[in-house]
Amino acid sequence: MGLKIYKLLIAALFMTIQNINGQNISGNFDAYEMGAWAMTQHNSICLKIYNAIKNNKSKVINIDRASALKQLGGLSFDTFYTKLEIIIESYYTPPNDRAYLYLSINDKATSFQIDKKKPEIIIESSFIKNLNDEELAYLRFFDIDGKAFFDSIPLISKKLIFDLNLQLYRESSNSLSVAYINDSLKTLLTKEQKLTRGGLEVVVFIHTDPDDPTIGIDSVYYIPYETQIKDSLRYIGINYVLSFANSSFSISALSSTYESLRSIKTYNLYPFGYLKINEIQTLTLSEINFITYLIRFSMNDKLKTHREILNLYFNSFKIQPIYFTK
Repeated sequence: MGLKIYKLLIAALFMTIQNINGQNISGNFDAYEMGAWAMTQHNSICLKIYNAIKNNKSKVINIDRASALKQLGGLSFDTFYTKLEIIIESYYTPPNDRAYLYLSINDKATSFQIDKKKPEIIIESSFIKNLNDEELAYLRFFDIDGKAFFDSIPLISKKLIFDLNLQLYRESSNSLSVAYINDSLKTLLTKEQKLTRGGLEVVVFIHTDPDDPTIGIDSVYYIPYETQIKDSLRYIGINYVLSFANSSFSISALSSTYESLRSIKTYNLYPFGYLKINEIQTLTLSEINFITYLIRFSMNDKLKTHREILNLYFNSFKIQPIYFTK
């Protein structure tokens, strides 16, 4: 799947992506960017629900339409008094900007809830036809028992980035896989490098003389990369390589990334080993499409000076990014 980028934006893009190597561009995304993407999809679906009810494109099943719009913040009333009668006129207002508590949308039913104090609203199932592929991907990957909960976005994002990272690591570290050490996709990762790359080197002194504790040898062993990324406090992500042709980008390779211990003041992500996209065995087509949406979102947001959507995500969920706390 190609990533379409206008030529006028390419110069700005080059200054924001991690590395440029010939016709390849590399970068990465993390759980925070995944969460910001998910928040964007959730809010987009909420607005589509409001417009569908307001414009009478989707029928409300369990309550009357006016009551539903009043819940959504899209309908209000003015009362006028005359000598003969009381006139009540309704008018539309902007919808609530608060995200719905949850969304439950499939080809059988569509339901949602504004907050815990208000009843669920059900609209006809045909509403799902209004959703695009990215919105459907959000509902699929952020599903909890048939519902996508807004407040669960940060936790699920963290779990998803870990799962994808681990899948890519296990495939690239397999002795039979073809993985590349950097984004040039020319130098192979050797079997020996796969055993130690990303691991934490630990030196242990082994006593060899029972009568003299100062006599011995140093022994080195590695704490595997997989053990480290299972630590919830570690900062991880997904690295990607994009190839550029015919004014568009397409994914060439993906890599699990690990937090470098070289830097004391900042968190840096380094690729474990790149797998060419057409050779990856552990990811499904839907997962690759999902990653494509995330890369496109990450690239677009990085083109903006202040990264508005990512900062909105931090503020909405009161998140202090791990790379701001070190």
